[in-house]
Amino acid sequence: MSIYTSPKVTRLGGRLHRWHMRRFAARAMKWCKSARCICEIGPGRGHLISWAHEKHLKYICIDNDFDVCDHAKACDADRVIHSSVPPISVSDIDLFVMMHVYEHMPDVDTAREVLVAIHSALNRDGVLLIEVPDIRYQHGWFWMLDVTHRYPLTIFSLRRELAKAGYDVVESGLSSSGLSHFWYVPCLFIAQLARIGCLLLGGAVPGILQKMAGKGPCAWAIAKKKSNEKGQMT
Repeated sequence: MSIYTSPKVTRLGGRLHRWHMRRFAARAMKWCKSARCICEIGPGRGHLISWAHEKHLKYICIDNDFDVCDHAKACDADRVIHSSVPPISVSDIDLFVMMHVYEHMPDVDTAREVLVAIHSALNRDGVLLIEVPDIRYQHGWFWMLDVTHRYPLTIFSLRRELAKAGYDVVESGLSSSGLSHFWYVPCLFIAQLARIGCLLLGGAVPGILQKMAGKGPCAWAIAKKKSNEKGQMT
């Protein structure tokens, strides 16, 4: 079973992540003049599928993991595409969602090609919602927590990449899976103290503490296509 569909997640952590995904999707939706179709690259545990149905949206997802695709089908996704990106074999999409996928691209050129491909697949008033770890707050855990991470970014480099690909960034900022940047600081402090306590007592450090101590605020952006401009990299 893929780690992205594994049931071994804490109830609180799973609910926070679900709330976080839905909150940002709803925020991005406000920038769509009219929305009929959402496409998610990397649907993970499928948190947005039921949300899309509640909003009467057609839900499409793309992933190269068989377990993730099977899970999306079980959650009643309207269309599931088993494929790597790029290319992107859909069109006329109102909202693209790519949460914690961009940093897994194998190289910079591929990452940039994905943004251009999404730009081409969006309709004229389409919107892209994207979130990535901000390397400045990872404290060395960017590769240690997930060995498939390839492309480190910050909020500033993310904005630049979007602008180069022909997008207008209408909103952007930092978040930490539902926790604000302000609350991340005390959470980090508590997690570090708990980890030290575990080490001093000779016990294993629980995985949740490792994640709390290592995963800082993430960079997110909501971007629209620039008027009369095709996606391209300069």
